[in-house]
Amino acid sequence: MFKVIWKITKLIPKVNKIIADLYYFFQDSKYNFSGKNNLIDLDLLGNFSFIKKIIITIEGDDNKIQISSGAKINNTQFNIFFNHNLIVIEKNVVINGGCIWIKSNYSKIFIGKNTTIVKANIGIAESNLSITIRENCMLAHDIDIRCGDSHSIIDLKSGRRINYAQDIYIGNSVWLATGVKFLKSLTIGAGCIIGTGSIVTNNIPENCLAVGIPALVKKTDVTWLSEKLPVDNKKCPK
Repeated sequence: MFKVIWKITKLIPKVNKIIADLYYFFQDSKYNFSGKNNLIDLDLLGNFSFIKKIIITIEGDDNKIQISSGAKINNTQFNIFFNHNLIVIEKNVVINGGCIWIKSNYSKIFIGKNTTIVKANIGIAESNLSITIRENCMLAHDIDIRCGDSHSIIDLKSGRRINYAQDIYIGNSVWLATGVKFLKSLTIGAGCIIGTGSIVTNNIPENCLAVGIPALVKKTDVTWLSEKLPVDNKKCPK
């Protein structure tokens, strides 16, 4: 079975809101659980009412999904299979669509504060691995980030597997444009921009613009802002 922990310190001033939040959470979402000691840890001190229309499936033991205050999650799936796994959603994260999944043991997905995600597929297919997305990142539509290939590639001469899975780390304030795909064992430095449709196969240093298949660094010493700044036509490149 599973249990839900509600973090409700300073409860009295928020009683009406919390009751309404709980109603919408259970009415609009679906839960499929099997196993023991599985936990959903929800902090009710934020905009909890924005967590709607989610599907949570857990099959295994000792798994945990932790969602912090201010999270806004809509129309998103969370799937955990096997044992001792953890998904952490930090404060003020926005997730609209897609699937976050773990099919392994002793693995972790961490999404840092103020990160926004639109219809991404983020998953771990092998044990003892992690995907870390730090704070203030922006992931556009149809992003695919996964540790492992889910199948084995074998060298015929040695008989050994050659496609081992490894961790993925995305630093603070990284912008992934539409359709970016990640392969295993990658580090993306803080402040990077990865262009539309790119397939990232190697580490990218901080404050770089990388595009292409495979993604290559095209500009260094750059950063980005979510808001549009006014264009100075006199300085606009030809």
